[in-house]
Amino acid sequence: MRNFSIVLLLLLTSCGSYQIKRREGIVADALKSESYLRWNNQKLAILAKSKNKVEKALAKCHGGQVPKGLVILKRSLNGNETMASYWNALGTCYYLGHRLPKAIYFYQMALTRPSGGQTKAMISNNMGLVHMKLRNYVEAKKSFKQAITHNPSALTPKFNLAQLQIKFGLLRSAKQYLENILNVDQKDPDILASLGTIALFENNLTLAEKYFNKIDVRGQKREDIAYHYALVLFHLGKLNNAKSILKDQNNTFIMSLRVPSKHLMGLIVERMKEIETRKKYRTPSNKKVKGS
Repeated sequence: MRNFSIVLLLLLTSCGSYQIKRREGIVADALKSESYLRWNNQKLAILAKSKNKVEKALAKCHGGQVPKGLVILKRSLNGNETMASYWNALGTCYYLGHRLPKAIYFYQMALTRPSGGQTKAMISNNMGLVHMKLRNYVEAKKSFKQAITHNPSALTPKFNLAQLQIKFGLLRSAKQYLENILNVDQKDPDILASLGTIALFENNLTLAEKYFNKIDVRGQKREDIAYHYALVLFHLGKLNNAKSILKDQNNTFIMSLRVPSKHLMGLIVERMKEIETRKKYRTPSNKKVKGS
């Protein structure tokens, strides 16, 4: 019953995959030089002062001002028609504005413009993110692989492809990509958590705990990381630690984790009660006195 519960908890989640998100105050970040999604507000503020209209528009869109960013881009069409970076920026702003079909359209436009491998890799990776949102996983995989082909040294499409592979249980390949990225930054919480989750799925709990322990305290409190870390500790029988991790996690904004987190906390409390009950009935006071 215990193993069934753990499998059920894993199935209820997003299969342990992690997403690229803006990380305020996080120093360890292997992807920060490649992805605007990793830029904090301070860096975006600097980008917003750029004389380059496309960069200024991207700063607006990444800063939550998508309509203003789109206005800047639409006014900058003249002279940018042949620039892949311009159409990529349009696609990104529509992606951030959750208008995904338009995002795909403009990313496709960007790929028809002449550009180098690095730019093509960025566009293909962005296209893959849209397909992930739309749950077009075959197309997402194709886009991420194309990005890696365009620029084999790019880390972001490898990270995204690894998350997709984790989702579908292709753990060996995902592990290879993630270990490659870990060489760039040994403390990146997303990479460590991803490797820890793979170890959990492989039932290598000692290794899983080792990866999660390497994440700093702030990272351990992230709801996605805290859940999987607590699940490892629960499976190791470290119930007090598992309960503490779940109790101290940040407010859960990931809807798919709310129910599993509550379920896991319930299992932890239930297991702790079972242990206390066993201890109670094993105490000398419950043994029969000889001759009574």
